[in-house]
Amino acid sequence: MKRATLSLLAGFVIAFSFGGAASTVSADVNDFSFESFDADYYLDVDADGRSTLTTVETFVAVFPDVDQNRGMRRAIPSRYQGVPTDVAIQSVTDETGAPRPFTVETDEEGFILVTSRADSFVQGRQTYVFKYTLASSPTPTPTSSSGTLTAPVGSSPSLG
Repeated sequence: MKRATLSLLAGFVIAFSFGGAASTVSADVNDFSFESFDADYYLDVDADGRSTLTTVETFVAVFPDVDQNRGMRRAIPSRYQGVPTDVAIQSVTDETGAPRPFTVETDEEGFILVTSRADSFVQGRQTYVFKYTLASSPTPTPTSSSGTLTAPVGSSPSLG
C-alpha cells in the first residue's frame, strides 16, 4: 500500500459546525476557527481490482466559550466527474481515539454529510478525526494504461 501524507489548510475542505439552543450571545454557529488540519491518504487496490483511498483527516477546531456549537460536519462528495466515489465511513474519533457519535446522510447536492454531534455544547479546542474509504472503478487515462483513482481534493490526490 502506498502512503502519502499531506497537510492542507482547513479552508481546502468543506466543514461545518452546527449548534443547538439559543445562547445569550448572538453568534452564528460558523463563528469558530480551525487551529489545524492534517490528512493521511492510503492508496490501495481491493480484491475486485478497484482503486481505493482510505483517508484519515484530523481537524482541530477552536469553538467559542459560549453555548453555541455541538460538533462538526464534514461534507464528502458522493460523485466525482460523474463517477460514484462509494464512500464508506469507518469512524469519527477524538485525538485519543475515543469514538465520537456521528450520523451519515446525503444532501440534495449529492454530498455525504458526516455529522459528529454531542449531546451537550462543545467549547474550546476540540479534535475530530474522520476516517473513510473511497473506491473507484479503474479508468484508463490517455497517458497510462493503468487504472486511475480520481476523487476531489479534501478526499484524495489523483494517480495515473
